[in-house]
Amino acid sequence: MLPAVLILLLATLLGGVLLAIIGFRGRRINDHPVCSWCAFDLDGVYPECVTCPECGAGLKRDKAVRTGVRKRMPVLAATGVLLAATALVPFGIVSYAAVTGGDINKYKPLGLLLWEGRLADAARSVKITDELMSRILAGKLAPDQYQKIIATALAIQGDHAHPWSEGWGDLIERAHFDGVLSKQDHARFIAQAPVFELVTRPAVAVGGKLPVLIKLKEARVGSTTTMMCPVEIKSLRLADAELTLPRPVEREDPLANFQLLGAPRRGTAVFSLNGSKSAGMRILGLDSSLGLVASLDDTIPPGTHPLNVTLEATPNSGNDPFGGTVVFMLNGNLQQPSDAPTAPPQTIALASSVEVKPLDQPIASATKPDADALAKLATQLRPQQLERGTGDGLIGRTRGAGAGYSLTFDCDNLPAEVAYDIFVKTPAGDEVLLGSFCSGKPVDRASSPFVTSMRSSFTISINGSTVSSSSSNARDPRTVSGTLPFEPSGAVDIVLRPNPANVGETLDQSTFADAPLEFKGVPVQKDPFQEMQEQMEQLQRRAFPGGGRVIRIP
Repeated sequence: MLPAVLILLLATLLGGVLLAIIGFRGRRINDHPVCSWCAFDLDGVYPECVTCPECGAGLKRDKAVRTGVRKRMPVLAATGVLLAATALVPFGIVSYAAVTGGDINKYKPLGLLLWEGRLADAARSVKITDELMSRILAGKLAPDQYQKIIATALAIQGDHAHPWSEGWGDLIERAHFDGVLSKQDHARFIAQAPVFELVTRPAVAVGGKLPVLIKLKEARVGSTTTMMCPVEIKSLRLADAELTLPRPVEREDPLANFQLLGAPRRGTAVFSLNGSKSAGMRILGLDSSLGLVASLDDTIPPGTHPLNVTLEATPNSGNDPFGGTVVFMLNGNLQQPSDAPTAPPQTIALASSVEVKPLDQPIASATKPDADALAKLATQLRPQQLERGTGDGLIGRTRGAGAGYSLTFDCDNLPAEVAYDIFVKTPAGDEVLLGSFCSGKPVDRASSPFVTSMRSSFTISINGSTVSSSSSNARDPRTVSGTLPFEPSGAVDIVLRPNPANVGETLDQSTFADAPLEFKGVPVQKDPFQEMQEQMEQLQRRAFPGGGRVIRIP
């Protein structure tokens, strides 16, 4: 029984008893002396008479005589008895259920259950929704009662301050199955399903970077519901200044912007909204959060300013045999079956606050690692340590000057936080910037589902010849990619120089190790996929000397 209901019943019981006592005692209608034993009016008799003429009781004893004749109030007494009896009935039912082990909810009227549902916590809501579902399945509800359940479930779903229980979502899904859920109510259920929250860095530098992360705080759905919700960040405002959203260059080739179950544009993502018993597939390609890094205008003054983010969300519910929706992104647009229920696009406003610090107040403090910590840093960050899964040296995507190259560093449990710019030394000894990385949590890393160690391998046999290729990643990898104005060969020297400005793109990093590192003889290797493709082409030429179609790996 809910505490609020228990308090209400106790108040009703006490109030009823009090009204009954007042009603039976009656109200005083005069100030005559009255015998306390028989309530006889002693007007004109007392104090001359020493005994009551009616009952013979002595009138000289203490409290033998009271003042005022009282008249009973039967209506008030009956009301009190009725209230007390009304409160005692639930107590009796609770006692009976406790003795027999039954469910008290079976005896409650629908109105009381729905009222309790608006006040109940998540654990209590489970019992209430189970009882409501039992009555629906048993066909004990009239159509108007069914609609009351739907209205209550939708009201609770839309109240983010009220704890959510998947049982309310199950009731909505059952109503949809029974054909009693209107299109408007279904669209409302879909629209209210996602609840987002805004996470950002608490302090940034004037004219620096502002990382913004949109997380799915809660999916207010049923236990078997599977939904997908495309989300796009429409605007960012800090201190009433509109921030420019970063966008990549659009490509003319449609296949270049094709991505299964994902979002190709920055500032967009497809969130998966699944119940705890959902039969839908939980594809890793779906985002669990949406992040980007915006650049601040130098005109935004130091101080604490409000951050306002506007989102456009379009949640949709699928009806394929597996309980999910088959969707994909093409050129930034969501493609989905035409019969999949979709709520209209809704605008969601999220707010936070950010402190903008002047340039003379750094957002990250430098630390000096001791000799042991520095040695551990150098050991763990060295790129060519293949046995630790930290990378394959300097990997070349293509060949020639201006080609793309990448390095991968393992930032799992480093002895100190780091923020480095990565330089590659040319044969002449000059340093060329390849990129930068931090050990803190960047928004793109926070939104990626691939955060654990992974290993993959490929083995292909053609006409008895076998080609194998394998790759691995670090436990917490940070890949730095860029172009070089020269074509390195064999091995190169890599220099890591601390740069506190890189910390501004992370969500949580506040320190960095002021310790440059240099790695000599880092091997230069081809992209393993490019190398495997070249090997496959050679094998195909051997297998088909007269020519044939060459299969390329996209």
